Amino acid sequence: MDGFCATPTGLIITGEPTFEVWLAYGEKLQEIGRALPFIIGDYLQYGEWKWGEGFSQVMDTTGLAEQTLTNYKSVARRVPIEMRRPELTFSVHAAVASLPDEEKVAWLDRAEAEGLGSKDVRRERQINRGVTPTYPVRFTLEELDALLEGHYDKQGMAIGSALAKLEEARLRA
Repeated sequence: MDGFCATPTGLIITGEPTFEVWLAYGEKLQEIGRALPFIIGDYLQYGEWKWGEGFSQVMDTTGLAEQTLTNYKSVARRVPIEMRRPELTFSVHAAVASLPDEEKVAWLDRAEAEGLGSKDVRRERQINRGVTPTYPVRFTLEELDALLEGHYDKQGMAIGSALAKLEEARLRA
């Protein structure tokens, strides 16, 4: 049969798969890739339930860090399979995992309907809680120097000058 066979080291192509078969396999790979954190999280939950196994053996078999495995398991446990949305990333599910079930569903519905990513969901949740979200701000050294003009540290050095010296040292390194 013409098709594809995934191995631990790559993809074996047999025969001459049609464009449709090739496209379908790509879609399946995307599904698996998106689902993998949940699959691993569910796998960990089962192992812990069935055998009480810790992460040390699993880290050896998956090659993933303990914190990654802990996150996968936690989100998989707190967002049950029937609540998960295949259109949304694992990160979006992680962003709502700590909420009560009704709120999780509402946020997942909204994320799905509005095409929100995990950063969007986190920011919107902050706004709903009355917290002003923070955004990264970038300045050039000249802009920082102008903003900090007249401001000094405890030793009396102009803060803008201190930043310029730090940047010079970084560029030399």
